Amino acid sequence: MLLKNKNAIIYGAGPSIGGAVARAFAREGANVFVTGRSGNALDKLVDEIVIVCGCATAAILNAMDENEVQAHIDKVLQEAGSVDISFNAIGLEDKQGINLVDMVLPDIIRPGSTAMQTQFITATAEAMAMIKQGSGVILSAMRISQLVYLDAYVRENGISVNDYNKAKASSAEVQSTNRMPVCCSLEDFGVTKTRRYKMDVHPYWRPVV
Repeated sequence: MLLKNKNAIIYGAGPSIGGAVARAFAREGANVFVTGRSGNALDKLVDEIVIVCGCATAAILNAMDENEVQAHIDKVLQEAGSVDISFNAIGLEDKQGINLVDMVLPDIIRPGSTAMQTQFITATAEAMAMIKQGSGVILSAMRISQLVYLDAYVRENGISVNDYNKAKASSAEVQSTNRMPVCCSLEDFGVTKTRRYKMDVHPYWRPVV
């Protein structure tokens, strides 16, 4: 098992992407700590994981609240000893498949603001723990178009550049400590393969197999 004895926190672990990631991590041996705002959905997910393949714990959590996120991380550290993997999949209420000219201003601002706030809160809190323990991976969900065809994806919704630049900057900053791996990004929600990126001497990411 690739993730045996690793502890993973999943934000937004509902019936969609977050839940699928939690199941996949558990199948590979990780202890998963699933969070979300719907207790029923989380309990159902935990029951499924425990019966089928592993250890899971649920917590009602608002991933937009700094205090709640930090308190949960502290609890995981106290109970499990480390935070090895983080994945944030909370809903952003973004609109896709429509042209920018057909949107109103809140359609652009809301998902971008939500993404920046939750990613900043969760990633920075976890990065501090990972730096102290000397290892860890922070995953963010990005479509491959965000990494290769940014201009095309920006036309679909307003969060792409913010996500891309935030993740890139975080990777460079945390990697400079030489104490933990850089962030990873899922190539596509429908693809299980992941691609890791590291900072070179130039301020751009280069894919590493």
